[in-house]
Amino acid sequence: PADSASLPEVEDIFIQKIKAHLEKHLDDTGYSVPQLSRAMGLSQSQLYRKIKALTDLSTVAFIRRFRLQRGKQLLETTDLSVSEIAYQVGFTTLNYFSDAFLQEFGLRPNAIRK
Repeated sequence: PADSASLPEVEDIFIQKIKAHLEKHLDDTGYSVPQLSRAMGLSQSQLYRKIKALTDLSTVAFIRRFRLQRGKQLLETTDLSVSEIAYQVGFTTLNYFSDAFLQEFGLRPNAIRK
């Protein structure tokens, strides 16, 4: 069985395409599953099945993980405040960003800076 590191090219391209769409709408807090499924030309359930099959994440979890990974990258590479970064990666509140970050990476956003 192929592991995710050797995704067939078509599927890899699909995930890259999704990430490109998410990147374009990163700071749009309202950008979620309906907009992404429209952009990808798939129904929400088709999109869910495809993302679930490729990443084992729901569409919502995939979007959240993408936003959090970008947030972590910004924390490591910029001098923006944690709240600026939270809003920049599409979170509406600092608390939600911080809690989701803790859940994803096992530490608070502030800890990355130290």
